[in-house]
This record gives sequence, C-alpha cells and structure tokens, in this order.
Amino acid sequence: MCDPDLAMAAVPASLDLNLQSTYGLLLIGCFFSAAVWGVSLVQTFLYFMMYEKDPWKLKLLILFLIAIDTANEILVLKSVWPALILHWGRVDVLGKSEGTIELIHHVWVAAIVAAAVQSYYTWRIYILSGRKLLIPCLLIPLISWQIIGLAPYNFLALGHAAVSAGKQTQQLTAVAISLRATGAAADILIAGSMVYLLTKPRARFTSTQTLVFRLLILSINSGAWTAILAVLDFISIVAFPVYFTFCVFELPICSLYLSTLLVNLNARKFLSTVPTSMDLAEMSGNRNPSESAGTIHFRSQGHGHHLSTGTAYLSSHPDSEASKVKKITLASPEDTEAEKLEEVV
Repeated sequence: MCDPDLAMAAVPASLDLNLQSTYGLLLIGCFFSAAVWGVSLVQTFLYFMMYEKDPWKLKLLILFLIAIDTANEILVLKSVWPALILHWGRVDVLGKSEGTIELIHHVWVAAIVAAAVQSYYTWRIYILSGRKLLIPCLLIPLISWQIIGLAPYNFLALGHAAVSAGKQTQQLTAVAISLRATGAAADILIAGSMVYLLTKPRARFTSTQTLVFRLLILSINSGAWTAILAVLDFISIVAFPVYFTFCVFELPICSLYLSTLLVNLNARKFLSTVPTSMDLAEMSGNRNPSESAGTIHFRSQGHGHHLSTGTAYLSSHPDSEASKVKKITLASPEDTEAEKLEEVV
C-alpha cells in the first residue's frame, strides 16, 4: 500500500505557470469576440424590426452571416475550453494541440464573413464611383485570395506527412501572413476609396452636403475600424509569430465585419432624411435671405423616402407683389445627386 505521506510529498504544493503569452492573450481575444458578437445580435434584431420590406435575398444573406458568425463564436470559445475548463490543472494538456483545431476552423469560417462584407463594400464603391471598374478590379483579387488561400492554409495547418514539421511551420506562417496582409490591404483600400469618393467636389447644396457628411462619418466609423483591426492583426503575427498576440485582434474581427455591415443597413433611415425643399437663393449662391426669389418644394412621386425628379412647386417670397404658387417642372441637380448617394445605402 502506498504511504499517504509519500504521495503528498510527491505532489508539489504549488505550480507557477505563466500563460500570458498563450492562453492569456487567447482569452482576451475571446472576451472581445463575445462582446462584438453580442452587438451583432442586437443589430440583427434592429434590422429585421425596421426593414420588413427589404428584399428577401438581403434578409437571407443577413441570416446566413449571423449563423456563420455564431458558429465562429462557438469555435472561438471552444478553443479555450479543454485547457481552462475540461482539463483544468493538467500541465500536459497545455502542450497538446487540443483546442487548436477550433482555431484552424475559425480562420476559414471568419474568412467567409469577411469576404461577404468586403464584397458588399466593393459594390457600394462601384455604384458611388459611377460604375467604374478600377477600384473593384483592385479589390476582387484581394478578396478572392482570402478564400482561395484557405486551401494551402488548411493543408498545412492540419498536417501532412510529406511536409516536415519545421518547414510546415514556416510555410504555414507565410500563408497566414499573406491572408492577413490581403485582408488589411482590402480594408484600407475600401476605407480610403469611400472617403475619396465622398469628398469629391459635388453640387453645392446644403442638403446634399449633409447627406455626404453623414455617409462620410458612417464610412469612417465602419470601414476604418475593420481596417485598423486587420492591420494590427497583420503586424502582431509578423512581429510575434510564436505568441498568441494576434488572437486579441483576429478573434473579434469576424463579428466586427458583420456588425459594420448591419450598421450600414440600419442607418439608411437616418441617412435618407433629405429635406424636400430648397431656397432659390441657395441655388444661385445668394447668401442674403431678404433677396430670396422663393422656395422650391419637391413632391414625392411614390418612391418612398427618395426625392423624385419631375413636378415641383415654386412659392414666391411673402414680401413680393405677386404672392403666388406656380407649378414648374425641372430636374433638380440636388435630387440627382441625392439619388446617386442614397443608391449606395
């Protein structure tokens, strides 16, 4: 029979392990990912509450992406489950690959959401640029590699007998860096293109400038955040390839892509609140209100919240001798500009 005193002596009184560079950083990434995922769920609920008349294809896309994002969140949380919960206290588990398979699957699951959202932004840029193909042609290869590059990544990450361990690690790191680099480049190009296109000289109407300003703020607050996170992810995996520093930025980026897309969709009612009248002094550049020739009021032609080119009514200034309301027909430059901008929302 084993002596209890000897058995107690064989067990160390305490075991000091520093897991900050591995499971510590991974756990921080899980916390951030769960927080952003919760925001995406709220945004999804608001979308279906506010936009019941949206096309069913768009609704199916949102449902598909939130399902993929939820699957990604399960994979992210399951990656820390074996070492921190299921086999807590077993030092030998820390050196095993248990939990790593979930992180490998997380990469291609998150890539689906990222590619879908970046494709949506590419379409917005294509519309806003007047259907020019220059920027989309630059973005499509970057977005495509994030999907195509998953084949060699999974091949190397899941292991292969024909590849030595050292060479496999080097090749896997190279492919991972290329995936992060293309994702960061696409996000930077998208954010920069949106800012450039929205700040181009346009018709100088107050309401159109207001719409441009709102779109500009929305683009910066959505595309810029994913770009910043993608750049930090790329930098961390290049600077610290053997640590889990990149997990802090990479794990929440999938939910962040979806959240920014939902923010863009949910902001349409706010963005499309364009005034339906303009003063003729504003159109002529006259800044003296007393010299205003009148006000044009646009009548909606059944296009929802969009203005419509066609019938308008000119009301004379109250102090003028002929205080009449005249029916006129014109194609408002502001209307055309607003229609073009709202088409991307």
